Amino acid sequence: MADPLSIAASIAGLLSLTHDILSALINYSENVGAYRKEFMKITEEVRGLSAVLHALRLVIERMEQGGFSMPSVRNGLNLCLCDIDG
Repeated sequence: MADPLSIAASIAGLLSLTHDILSALINYSENVGAYRKEFMKITEEVRGLSAVLHALRLVIERMEQGGFSMPSVRNGLNLCLCDIDG
């Protein structure tokens, strides 16, 4: 038969291990939630930037139709849009 003190010590060790594992899981889930929020925030900012750049491209196209030539601005804008839009 096992010694009662050994059984109690084993149970205490398992409880301590369980506590450590639960603490690590809680910490991990909190960090994942924070990263997810930050990722969503950055995604919205990039979408906003993309909308502004697309609007700017329309303005440049209209200006070029009116006789203004802006090839370097147009090329730079197109490069930005390619990077953002994929």
